[in-house]
Amino acid sequence: MTYPSKVAQMSQDPLTIRSHLDEADIVPLAMALVQITGDLSLLDEIAPHISGPWDYSQQIPAELVSSIRNRLAAELARSDRPPAALADLDPELLQKMLGVAVGGGVSAEYVPLLTEQVGFSNSETWAKPGSPPAKAGMSAIVIGSGVSGVCAAVRLREAGVSCTIFEKNADVGGTWFENRYPGCAVDTPNHFYQFSFAPNNDWPQYFSRRDEIRKYIAKVADWFGIRPMIRFGSEVVSARFDATRDLWVVTVNGPEGETVHEARILVTAVGQLNRPAIPRIPGMENFAGQVVHTADWNETTDPRGKRVGLIGTGASAVQVGPGMVDDVASLHVFQRSGGWVVRSPNALRKVSEGKNWALNSVPFYAGWYRFQLFWGFGDGLYEALRIDPEWHGGSESINALNARLRAAMLRYFERRLEGHPDLLAKVVPDYPPFGKRVLADAGWFDMLLRDHVELVTEPVAEVLPNGIRLADGSVVELDMLVLATGFQASKMLWPMEIVGATGQTIRETWGEDDPRAYLGTTVEGFPNLFVMYGPNTGLGHGGSVTFLAECQMNYIIGCVDMMHAAGATRIDLREGVQGSYNARMDEELKSFVWSHPSVRSWYRNATGRITINQPWRLVDYWEMTRRPDPADYSLGKAAG
Repeated sequence: MTYPSKVAQMSQDPLTIRSHLDEADIVPLAMALVQITGDLSLLDEIAPHISGPWDYSQQIPAELVSSIRNRLAAELARSDRPPAALADLDPELLQKMLGVAVGGGVSAEYVPLLTEQVGFSNSETWAKPGSPPAKAGMSAIVIGSGVSGVCAAVRLREAGVSCTIFEKNADVGGTWFENRYPGCAVDTPNHFYQFSFAPNNDWPQYFSRRDEIRKYIAKVADWFGIRPMIRFGSEVVSARFDATRDLWVVTVNGPEGETVHEARILVTAVGQLNRPAIPRIPGMENFAGQVVHTADWNETTDPRGKRVGLIGTGASAVQVGPGMVDDVASLHVFQRSGGWVVRSPNALRKVSEGKNWALNSVPFYAGWYRFQLFWGFGDGLYEALRIDPEWHGGSESINALNARLRAAMLRYFERRLEGHPDLLAKVVPDYPPFGKRVLADAGWFDMLLRDHVELVTEPVAEVLPNGIRLADGSVVELDMLVLATGFQASKMLWPMEIVGATGQTIRETWGEDDPRAYLGTTVEGFPNLFVMYGPNTGLGHGGSVTFLAECQMNYIIGCVDMMHAAGATRIDLREGVQGSYNARMDEELKSFVWSHPSVRSWYRNATGRITINQPWRLVDYWEMTRRPDPADYSLGKAAG
């Protein structure tokens, strides 16, 4: 094994190497040094000083920090560099190193997951795709070319399944193509929000803006040869399963008008956050100014110099508010309930030159850095979301860990809003942390403290032509309304008409807003249909949609392989499998914070059932989706 080319180029300049290492996180550097040198004693030296996955969770003595950086710089600068001593880690040693890197708590069950998702080798993963053997008789239609759709196409192509993608937009990206409001950015760290098979070490920011995310998705599509398979400007209207031929017959409205296409497999990759939710406020149609949902922001949307009303205080609101505050004449933020906004020191920071160099050039560093993010934004917080039935610490928390996290979040609120007790009283949520999406502070509190910004908690009564009348009778005069009101998440696959094997539609099966599936992926009565980011697949405690997409595609490819091996043209979920899974899942969900009586969120449908989130750990869902159980399915073959 040789080191990456950038290290070779820098190998004669140890001072430059050392200066770059000063900007890189010390724990991933230490783990890289262990792998390069094989010096396991370093693990025992640093372990007592690491209490968590964040850089601020380590208190490694300064002398030892300097020693690690000096030793690593010397190794990288050697002209006679030997192969890395621990290029391949055995599971037992890897588990020990994983535990050291995040302060403990990594059980053996995580080792295969992290080996797949993070990678601790020095190998190249952006392998140029070849031409895999075609699976005769296997064809697929994928609906959507966002994160899930591109992942689906890459994996299907890799599996030898011919594939056509229909995309209603003009380019790839999905939600990252459609959402273009000021401040639009990812709220999961970029080095985690990426495919394991296509890592990008050149993100310009730790939480990059919308344009960078969309460019990444486009790059993946181009590199893996997906773009020629996409039909842009083509919206799927309906899909009907032809049970005599075991084919999906798909009607598309595109540049050539209405066309009909057929494929053995249908993969829906339209996501949950696709169709905007417009609040039903009396008089909305009478407003004289512009009304725009954040998902519909376009080149004609101009808040400059206007009195703007921002309705909502969720994930898009905490971005669009700070994104436009400098341009507006005034900003009134209408809040129904406050959200837990957490300190996020990297939210607006750019990745330094030295950190970028280390990610690209220091063997194993990127893998260990990604692991820390994976753990910190994944199962590391799982227990904080589970309701302790013996907890007596009050209704504002659900267990001891949740209470400690709430106290830390509250201290941050108090620190950021010091001297503003009235505002503090308005923003502190009345529900336990993680009951709704936790929000990263990318300027939200700074915005609330601006002189021309006002947080309004009085309920909205009606919209007038010139503003909003509140429940107390007062009127806020406005020129523009920005709706940061989320999406119709529970109406999954709407407005498409999807007709199963018996002639029943997906709406008739699910009702208006009660979608159910097995593992969020396959649906009883709908053969050869696979739903990505489907019912109860949301990762409410952490994770990323890229991880979810890879899990689901592992499972889907397993189903396709099972069909192909048997010469089958049809795969049906057996009766009772979906019902049993959903009953078990619903029971589990009762013990999670989203079921807490004080939590009112879009995670629930109109009847109160949680339809968005799953109760499993990342490692659980990964294990469930590694391969399908043949006992869950029946295979068939069309006559003729």
